[in-house]
Order: sequence, then C-alpha cells, then structure tokens
Amino acid sequence: MLAVLHDPRVLREQVVRHAEEAAREGKGRGIVSLCTDPLNKLMWTHYADNHCGFCLEYRRDGCQILAGELCQPVLYRDRYPTLRASDVLSLRPKQTFLDLLRTKSTDWEYEREWRVVWPEGDKAIGPLQVTGVILGLRTPEDTLKAVRSWAGQIEGIRFGHVRQIDKTFHTKVEWE
Repeated sequence: MLAVLHDPRVLREQVVRHAEEAAREGKGRGIVSLCTDPLNKLMWTHYADNHCGFCLEYRRDGCQILAGELCQPVLYRDRYPTLRASDVLSLRPKQTFLDLLRTKSTDWEYEREWRVVWPEGDKAIGPLQVTGVILGLRTPEDTLKAVRSWAGQIEGIRFGHVRQIDKTFHTKVEWE
C-alpha cells in the first residue's frame, strides 16, 4: 500500500475520494452555537438585539448531546485551517471535517463558543433540558410575556434578569 501512495495520481484520487466522502458526511448537518458566559456584553449586543432579547440556560450534566462528543469548544486560529492530504487519508477524516466546522478567527475568541454539530440538521436537536431563562437589560414587555408564557410551562425553570451593578459597566444575573 505504501508504494501505491508514492504515485501522485493514486494519492490525488485517494484524497479526492476521502474529501468527497467528508463533504457528504457533512451535508445536512446543523450547528448549534452555545456560550459559557451569560453576561458577555458583546454576545448580548450581537445576538440579543442589544439586550432586548433573552438567553436560554441548559443543563449539561447527564445530557448526551451537551456533555458528549457532539459538543466541542470552538478552535480559535489566526489562519484558515489547512486541509492536508494526510488529514484526509488519516483514520480520522470525520474528525478533521468536524474540526473545520469548529474553527473561527481569533477575533471571535471573546465568545468562548461551543458548537454542537448535529448530524441531522433538518430535525430538532434534543432532548435538551432548559433550566433557565435570562432576560436582557432592555427586554420589551411583550417579549417578556411571550417568553414567560412559553417557558413557564417547563417544570423547575428559573427566570433571571440581567441587572447593571451600581453605576458601573458590570452586570449580574438576578434570579427570581
């Protein structure tokens, strides 16, 4: 087998075949992005309409999805990932593909993001247990009512509000 890989045509065919296989493997996947810090100001600004939205808290312990192999921290790099023939031909082509889906620029490192690469992107991810809802500093009353109506049906759910600490830029979650 080693002698065969010295032939550039054979090597190219192998790489192309494995790359196509990895692409097929990735087709139809879904990505769920999660953050470990519910008080990250830039996350609230970018993803929750400048504190007008809300954040969902999930239980990770005992959850096969969030505590398992599907949920991994994002890899922050200064350069785009390079896909080498050795990566594609390795015994881990699927992991190589997943690493590509989990790589972002170091500019985004403040997010401390984790990603779930869900194999069936057209189907609901689950089961995930929502344990809390954190409402932003400026969540409108109609959003608050809608969220309470939906989330209030979940047994044991807790509600929190982001509050500014005194006259500082710091915030905290006050739980009801």
